[in-house]
Amino acid sequence: MTPLEFATLVNFPLVQIIGDLKKLGCKINKDEHLDELLLNELIEIYNKRTIQRDHLKAKRDEINTKNQLVEIELEKKRKEEREKLSLLKQLHRQQEEEKKELYRQQELEKKVLLQTSIKNAVYNLLQDEEIIEMGINFINALSESYYLDCIYIAYIESIIDIESCGFISDLLLIDKQERNSLIKQNEGNLSTTLLEEINYYVIEKLVIFAEYLSDKTGRNDLGENVFITYLIIYNIVIEQVGSVWGNLHKHNFNDVENLELDQLIIRYALIDNIIHTDKLNIGKLTYYLIKNNKFENNKNYIDCINIVIPKVNNIIKVINKQNFINKLKTTVNSELWYSIDDVDLMSGIEFEQFISNLFLKMGYESNITKATGDQGIDVIASKNGIKIGIQAKCYSGSVSNSAIQEAVAGINHYRLDKAIVITNSYFTDSAKELAQSNSVILWDRIILKEKIDTILNISN
Repeated sequence: MTPLEFATLVNFPLVQIIGDLKKLGCKINKDEHLDELLLNELIEIYNKRTIQRDHLKAKRDEINTKNQLVEIELEKKRKEEREKLSLLKQLHRQQEEEKKELYRQQELEKKVLLQTSIKNAVYNLLQDEEIIEMGINFINALSESYYLDCIYIAYIESIIDIESCGFISDLLLIDKQERNSLIKQNEGNLSTTLLEEINYYVIEKLVIFAEYLSDKTGRNDLGENVFITYLIIYNIVIEQVGSVWGNLHKHNFNDVENLELDQLIIRYALIDNIIHTDKLNIGKLTYYLIKNNKFENNKNYIDCINIVIPKVNNIIKVINKQNFINKLKTTVNSELWYSIDDVDLMSGIEFEQFISNLFLKMGYESNITKATGDQGIDVIASKNGIKIGIQAKCYSGSVSNSAIQEAVAGINHYRLDKAIVITNSYFTDSAKELAQSNSVILWDRIILKEKIDTILNISN
C-alpha cells in the first residue's frame, strides 16, 4: 500500500502521512509501497488519531447542537418579544383610534346639538312678525344678485363661514370645496368695488341685524348670531321672492299644487314677456318652486337651481327648434313680414305703435300713452290682471341708464306690476346693472328679433 492509498483509506491529508513517515525515520514518496512493519505503525498511529478526530468532531457537533438549541430558544424569546411589542403597538393604535372616534362622536353630537339649537332659534324667530317685516325690508334694500347669483352667494358664505369659524358650515348652501371652486373660477368677474360691497353687506349690515337679534336669541356668540340671521334672511327670501314671482305669474301657475317640476318649467318657458335663460329669472323661478316644495323637501337654492337650469335650457331648445320649423313652414306675405332692418327705419312713434301691435299679437290689451308727458312709459300692456309698462327706444346707439330710470319712475306713476324697456339696439353695461337692481326687464335687438320672428311673422 502506498502513502497515497493509505491517506485515502484513513481520510487524512497526504502531507500529514508523509510527515509522520519522516518522524519514523522513513523517507518515501507517495507512490512507493510501505513495508508491513511501517504500515502497522501507521495504522496504530492513525487509529488513535481517528478516535481523537471523531471524538473532537462529536464534541464540536454537541457544542453546535447546544448552540443551535440556545439560538432557537433566543429566537423564540425574540419572536415573543416582537409579538408582544407588536401587540402593544396595535393596542396603542386601537386605543388612539378609539380616542379619536370618541372625540369625533363628541364633536358630532355637539355639532348636531348646535345645529338643532340654531334651527330651533331660526324657526322661533320666523314666528315673530316684526322680524319678518325687518327681514323683508332688509331684502328689499339689497340688489337681487345677493340672493339670486350663485357667485355672490359663494362670496357671502365664505365670509360668514370665517366669521362663524366654520362651526356649522353644513347649514350653508354651498359646501366649502364647491364654494372655493366657484370663487376661483370667477376671480376676475367681480370688481374690487363689488367685492367691497359684499364685505360691507356681511360685516356691517348683517352683523348689525345679528346684534339686534342677539337679545331675542339670548346668545352671546356673534358668529352664531350672524349665522342665525343669515338663515332667517334666506328663509324670508324663499317666501318673499317665491310669493312675488307667484303673484306676478299667477295665471301661468294657478294650479301649482297639482303640477310636477317638469310641468312647471314648461309653463315657465311659455311666459311671453321674460327672458327665459336670464339667471335672475331662473333664480326667482327656483325660489318659487322651493316655496311650493317641488324638490322633495330640499330647500337648498344652489342644489335646486342646478336642477332647474339644464331643464329650462332643454325646454327652450325644443321650443326654439319648433319655432324655427314653424317659420320655415310659414308662407311669406311680404306686405306683413317684418325684419329687424325694417324696425331700424321706423320713427319713435312708429316704433311705439309697432311694439303695441306686437303685444296685441301676444294676447295683451295694449295702449299707447300720450306722446308728451308719458312719465317714462310709452305702451301699457295688460293680461290676466298683470299690468306691464313698456318704454320703446328706437335707437341707432346704445340705450343708457336714463331709460331705466324713466321706466322705474313710470312703475309707480301708472301703478304697474313691472316694466320692460325694448330697443332695436343694445344697452350699456350701466343700464344693465341698473335694470337688474330695479327688476326692469330688458329686450335688446336680439330678443326683439326673436319675438318678431316667433310671434309677429308666424302670426301674420
